[in-house]
Amino acid sequence: MAKTFNRSIKLVGEPQRVGAIALTVLEYDVDNNITKATGITVPTGGSAGYAGGCIFVRAGGGLATTLFINEGSERSANFTAVVGNAIIGAAPGERIVRGLTPITGAGAIATGLTTITGYSVCCGSSGTALPTSTVSVSSVVGGTLNVVVTDHAAAANSVATVARTVSWVAVGT
Repeated sequence: MAKTFNRSIKLVGEPQRVGAIALTVLEYDVDNNITKATGITVPTGGSAGYAGGCIFVRAGGGLATTLFINEGSERSANFTAVVGNAIIGAAPGERIVRGLTPITGAGAIATGLTTITGYSVCCGSSGTALPTSTVSVSSVVGGTLNVVVTDHAAAANSVATVARTVSWVAVGT
């Protein structure tokens, strides 16, 4: 009968001082450049000895400032924060927000953004087969989406007289 092993690998690292920065090195490459490290202080630009693509984990960092990557070279490091909620294809500094807002007829959705660069809206189900509802954006002012909810009945279309839940997503600053 085979024995079951339940053991893990533990990397402890090697305490080092690179220039004035104290850190723990977790991995080196074949050229003895650091490829993975952790510490309290992020290495400053121009530091030598960190491989391109080196991952640095700052102990005690916040969501957007815990993980850094060397976008420089082994001769001149340039550590850049890897942002936790980065949006692929969005401009630097943009973020994504979303929500559900009840709207009767026409109304404004305050997104919490200052400027909106992109958005998507849709209307939740009314719970009945008819009327079905749609939502359209009439204008965008700063960080606010101005919307109109329309009920579509078999006989006619009209502005909704009952609150409908508008689901929205906005991108901006």
